Amino acid sequence: MSGDPLIVTRAGGATEYVNDKSAVIVDRGAEIEENLKEAILKIKENPELRKQMSKEALKQGDKFTTRRYFEGYMDILGC
Repeated sequence: MSGDPLIVTRAGGATEYVNDKSAVIVDRGAEIEENLKEAILKIKENPELRKQMSKEALKQGDKFTTRRYFEGYMDILGC
């Protein structure tokens, strides 16, 4: 896990793994290019925001480790 802040769209399930503290979530549609540009600039021009998002990204990533995946899977199976 790198802890880098992400830029994701509200499509494809990415928002199930991130939150608005660890990622910039942009809307798709006719203005996606502008939305992505604004998200990139927001992270690029804001070192403190980048730092906070990086910390949150690491916390968020801890929720999705291989160990937790298999523990959840075993719980479903009743093991």
